[in-house]
Amino acid sequence: MKQQIIIKKTDAAGVLSGVNYDLVRTAVSGGSFESLVKVFEYFKATDTQIGSELFKRKVYVSALPIFFESDDKAQGAFIQEFLESIKFKKFLFACTAAIAYGFSPFIKQWRNDEGKILPDFEYIPPTYFNTDNEDKLYLKQGIDKIYVQNAADLMWMHVHPTDSGDVITQSLMYRIVTITALKHLAISKYMNFFDSLSVPPLVIKSNSVGDEKQSDAIIEAAVNLRANGVGLFSKEDVVELLNGNVDKATFLEFIKYCDDCIAKSITGQVLAGNSQINGTQALGKVHNEVRQDILRFDAMLISASLYELIDETLKLNFSNVKPFKFMLDANLEADENALSEVYERITSMGYEIPLEFMETAFKIKGLKFKGEAEAQILQNSDKKGVSKNAQRQILPLDNIDAALESKEYNKSEKEILKEIESSLNKLLKDASSYEEAFKKLGEMYEGMDLALLENAMINAISNAQIYGYEDE
Repeated sequence: MKQQIIIKKTDAAGVLSGVNYDLVRTAVSGGSFESLVKVFEYFKATDTQIGSELFKRKVYVSALPIFFESDDKAQGAFIQEFLESIKFKKFLFACTAAIAYGFSPFIKQWRNDEGKILPDFEYIPPTYFNTDNEDKLYLKQGIDKIYVQNAADLMWMHVHPTDSGDVITQSLMYRIVTITALKHLAISKYMNFFDSLSVPPLVIKSNSVGDEKQSDAIIEAAVNLRANGVGLFSKEDVVELLNGNVDKATFLEFIKYCDDCIAKSITGQVLAGNSQINGTQALGKVHNEVRQDILRFDAMLISASLYELIDETLKLNFSNVKPFKFMLDANLEADENALSEVYERITSMGYEIPLEFMETAFKIKGLKFKGEAEAQILQNSDKKGVSKNAQRQILPLDNIDAALESKEYNKSEKEILKEIESSLNKLLKDASSYEEAFKKLGEMYEGMDLALLENAMINAISNAQIYGYEDE
């Protein structure tokens, strides 16, 4: 009988109602993955800073555009349909859980969708896992253990390390737990501080201190006043309230420090995680660059895992899998604008950039050099089987377009300017007045509005520059 993975609540680590110092110490000692997950799950559920920062990082990467390209049209259409499905979007978001835990495990199972074999993986919460004395990760199945390293046919896993080391120390949650524990300790102390000072104690001085019965009656009456504390002293006693240097601001400052540490650990910056910080534009730019670097890192790791999954899916559906490309596109618009500026400078220096490089950088397939594209259009126009759409593109729309496509139009800028200058000089020389000059200019371009003539000359000069003609 083939072994199966069955998820039972009894196999998962219990949900904690609170944490203590000993439990945190066990978690950060690196000896128990289960203890670390228990503490982290509690903090993730109770600490808004952790939940917010983790959600942002997960959303950033799961919302990236998907780039996929295959040498086979049928295989490309098959995978493209899968990538655009809601199931894949949910699966991709589940994969981002590995950002915190270092891995995201799934029960490996496939579904038949009208003859198409597609992955239908079920996410396994990390609370079902633990490590043995040799730091080997296993899945708890009652009294049995399924070691991850031996379960490739039962389990699919995306690994997402944020540091070097074993399965515990490489996870992001390992770095977060300690500072979060200190933060929660500070919050508990602050609440005690707030509880003690929000309602001042009641101090009573009386001559009846020596009478036990009267003293008890006084204290009972004082307690009914709902004071935070009650003290009964004789009138001759000196009572002082000693204040330390710690106040409300000290606690809140430390809590903010802990929040900043959590934000930097998860997203690499603090500006977006704390609205109280007023940073400069330069500082904001630096923080955004750090965020983008982390985003590229996440996209790279998840893309590598999904590439293997797509490859396995194609092998289950096609006998001969053609080469393909897949990645979460972390090249943001700003990056592409910067690249385009660099490429423009390179080409202005007389160099040609390989089309393969351009296609990879901008995710555009089928790029051609301008000269090749124009030659292809001319070649297609000579063929009898050219499409009506192509013919429509190469035919002039009107007389002006016909003039612009003529040999006269395609002269260099120097020739055009020379002819215009020569014509104008001759016209002005022969004319006795500006009125006569304008009249002759109109006769020279009979049938064309002077405004259109002006536009035609401007367009001719501009397009001559665009076409790359240069003075020799």
